[in-house]
Amino acid sequence: MPPSGRLLRHLRDIAVGPLNRILMATYPSDATPQTQLSGVTPEPGLPDVSRGRPTTRATLLGGLIVAILSAAYTLLYWNRFLGVSAGGTFLYFAEQLLNGHMLYRDVLSVITPLHTLKLTALVWLFGDFLIVDRVEGLVQRILLGVMMYALLVRFCRVRSAVLAAFAALVLASADEADALGNYHIDSAFWAIAATLAANVYVSARSLRRKTWAAAGTGFLCALSVLTKQTTGAGITVALAFVGLLLAWKGIGSSIEERKAGAGAAARFLTAFAAGWLLPMATFTAWLWRVDALGPFLKTVFTASTSKGHPLAVFSRPFFQIPALFFSSAFFSLALSWLVRRGRLRSESQDSLWKTAVMGVLAALAVAVAVGIVYSGSPQPPNTPGPLRFSPFFGYIVFEMSLAGCGIVFLMLGWRFLRRRLTESEARIWLLSACGFSVAYMLSLSWSIYAPMAAPSVALVMGLALDRRERSGAPSFAVLTLLTLFLIWNATGYKLSLPFAWMYWPEPSVKQSRSTSSFPKLAGLRISEPTLSLTENITNLVKTHTKPGDTLLVYPYFPLFYSLTELDPPTYTFNHYIDVCPDVICKQDAETIRRRPPDAIVYMVEDLETLQSAEAIFRSGGVSGSREVVRAIEDVARGYRKLLSTKIPGSPRVIEVYVKQ
Repeated sequence: MPPSGRLLRHLRDIAVGPLNRILMATYPSDATPQTQLSGVTPEPGLPDVSRGRPTTRATLLGGLIVAILSAAYTLLYWNRFLGVSAGGTFLYFAEQLLNGHMLYRDVLSVITPLHTLKLTALVWLFGDFLIVDRVEGLVQRILLGVMMYALLVRFCRVRSAVLAAFAALVLASADEADALGNYHIDSAFWAIAATLAANVYVSARSLRRKTWAAAGTGFLCALSVLTKQTTGAGITVALAFVGLLLAWKGIGSSIEERKAGAGAAARFLTAFAAGWLLPMATFTAWLWRVDALGPFLKTVFTASTSKGHPLAVFSRPFFQIPALFFSSAFFSLALSWLVRRGRLRSESQDSLWKTAVMGVLAALAVAVAVGIVYSGSPQPPNTPGPLRFSPFFGYIVFEMSLAGCGIVFLMLGWRFLRRRLTESEARIWLLSACGFSVAYMLSLSWSIYAPMAAPSVALVMGLALDRRERSGAPSFAVLTLLTLFLIWNATGYKLSLPFAWMYWPEPSVKQSRSTSSFPKLAGLRISEPTLSLTENITNLVKTHTKPGDTLLVYPYFPLFYSLTELDPPTYTFNHYIDVCPDVICKQDAETIRRRPPDAIVYMVEDLETLQSAEAIFRSGGVSGSREVVRAIEDVARGYRKLLSTKIPGSPRVIEVYVKQ
């Protein structure tokens, strides 16, 4: 080899060598049989290790443990907060639909409507109660944990899959702005379901089964699009791209080799597109029939300027907090060292008792956090709990989601260019594509957002735990303890601060003991300060208005519309800087002046806070929300002020005005 060739090879080894040690050193449980069938040569320097398949009983026990842990964790807080500032958003949408008002045409919504339609059906079946949304969220979290486990257990040991799936669920739910009925996690739910369908495509041996699996993948991707357009677009592109490449090149077995090629790729893409187009065409036809297609296209795609310039939006995950660049790089190098190639030992199958022990440890971590929260003295609602639970896990979520998942995806892409992937590698590649695309799309508004953890954190944690467990290294115990610590910390933080959004934090679940006399709030346990202020504002508005009057709430407290049963005079009920397009804000400001509402609930806008939000979300650009603020303050001069008080646990002031 000439000197230049040796130099290039040496540089390549320097660049790619560390990646070959990251996470993926030896994952595929089916490496040995598949390499024998297809003639695939193992990576140089990478041991070719196979392990016994987990027993069916151990696998089922692991899934049951994840379901029980997910249910127990969510039941700790699911009805222990009110969520005035955002918790009633989709209940209000459902009420509008049931009252004959159409989304996009009559009421502004900047997201696709599947989550709203699902809740509308549940409210129609079970009644107009806020807790209906919470029950749906509870069931979905249980299914989410089980689905992440089902994806991991195909290439990870049961113990590693149990711990990683539950940790990812806890981290994804720990965001203080998560009101349980969360369309962000709902969109990730459908994306994970689509990845499960793509896994069926990978393992299917018959052409018919592959066709149905590809169509199912496209169908579920479309449901993600119809829940949240950005997340859905990301998962659609990711799975279509990776699935197409896998179909074209095949997966490492002699059967797949014969089926690979342009024909297989064309069949996959055709079936995927057919499955994707079915719900999309149905949705489009429905909008067209109710004269809402034009407003939908305008508000969702062409007029949505609330998040700033497109370049700022798509670079936000990386530049909103520049320090994350360096921490992510450090995290990636540390993870590379943690899962570096080491001496492997022979392994036995997963046992029932070891699987049960892992579930007990995870439950113990949650129980300790619960004990600390309930045994500590009352804390202010906007501070962590007695042992100072910290939201630092948000940084872990970001780094594992974008850095960890991105590295896995790129490394397997490099392998794909050189040879066929094994089945396990194909599954990991699909899951890394899902994890990165979901995390990236969810972080376009706020870069550190806990729902990014599903499923990206599950993948990275699962691979790291499984790699250390199979190597027999003591570091497996250390990594297990670190994962349990994350579960403990995230649980404690969520219980100490179950909800906080729009400057209305709610205290710990320990203080959520009061019940409301309002039927729509039946079944909830609420802290006394939050409940008192909510009921006071609602009663003041209802006392000084009559049915058919209008109410305007600024910037974003939709629950007051549901409790008072009054509608705004404006096109939208939400004028928050990160949600409402500028053109709609200006249009509604004119409406407020032309047709002043009969009552106003107004959180007094703070110029310094507004400028800070504009710097974060709009790169310093002036938002249309300022026009709404000026209109409200102009018309309020002729109103009677009934209330002016600080929001509990917040420096912000909320006021109630009615016409003279």
